[in-house]
Amino acid sequence: MKIILLSILFVGFSVNAQKVDEVYFNQLKEIEHTNLVVTYSRSISKMGNVGEDKLVFINTESNSTKEIAFESGLNISNVTAKFDTKSSMKYQNANFILVETDSKAEKTYNKMSNTIRQLYLIKLNTFETVKLSSANFSLVNWVINEKTETLVIIESEIGTRNSSVQKIVTIPLKTGLAEQVYKIN
Repeated sequence: MKIILLSILFVGFSVNAQKVDEVYFNQLKEIEHTNLVVTYSRSISKMGNVGEDKLVFINTESNSTKEIAFESGLNISNVTAKFDTKSSMKYQNANFILVETDSKAEKTYNKMSNTIRQLYLIKLNTFETVKLSSANFSLVNWVINEKTETLVIIESEIGTRNSSVQKIVTIPLKTGLAEQVYKIN
C-alpha cells in the first residue's frame, strides 16, 4: 500500500513539475514617435518544449500593456518599426510595425528547407494582426518603397523540390490590397 501511495505522489509531483514554464523576454524596442515600447516573450517548459511567442506592447504613458499571441509553433525572429517623422507612411491610416516569424515544417524532399518564414503587420491603433504572407509560400525578402508607400514581398512556394516557384507581391500601404506582379515557375 505504501508503494502505491508513494508511486501516486511521485507521479503527481513529476507531472506538476513539468508544467512550470520559464518566460524569456527579448530586447526592448522603442516604437519611434509613439508612447509604445515592444518586446517579445517566449515560454519554455522545464522539458525544453517551446510554448507560444507573444508580442508585449508597453504604453509608457499609462503603464498599461497589451499582449498579442501568435499561433503555436511560430517563433518571432524580428520586429521592425517602419515609420518616422519624415514619412507619413501608414497602413490603412494606422501606424504599424512589421513582425517576421519562422516555423519548422516537415521536409518532404531532402534538399527542401524546413524553415517557413512569414510576415505580419500589427496596426498600433487597434493591435490588429494582419498576415501579409501568402498561404503555401515562405517569405524570402521584403522592402518598403517609401516614395510610393508600397510593401514589396518575394515569396517561395513551400514543399517544392527547389525554390524555383517564386513570386513577387506588392501591397500598397494605403489600401492593404495584395497583388501578384511577377511569378517564376
